[in-house]
Amino acid sequence: MIAPRRRPFFHSGSETMASSKAARRPPVHMIDSEAECLSNLALAVEDRLPDVAELLLGEISRAVLHKAARMPPGTVTMHSHVTFTDEASDREYRYQLVFPKDAMLQRTGFRSSHLSAPD
Repeated sequence: MIAPRRRPFFHSGSETMASSKAARRPPVHMIDSEAECLSNLALAVEDRLPDVAELLLGEISRAVLHKAARMPPGTVTMHSHVTFTDEASDREYRYQLVFPKDAMLQRTGFRSSHLSAPD
């Protein structure tokens, strides 16, 4: 369940928040359950990391939400692998998009993160 919020922070379907700044950014598509988990994470760290929470909630608020089976092809979702090249160095990187608690677990075998909500 999503924690109560002072203002709405995401919309479902084709609705997105309109602003000139958001219009310059690429579209965001999210799986509805992942948006809920990330919203809860942002709210859990809001007191410790207000800027991070605000940025994350802002991105979620402009996202178009989908059921997992209805995501547009090629959309990066949680646990996706992404490869990109840094044009300045011509170096290639490969990352997996995971929740903070899973990132630390993958690196060390321990579950801990600066963004992780308390278990």
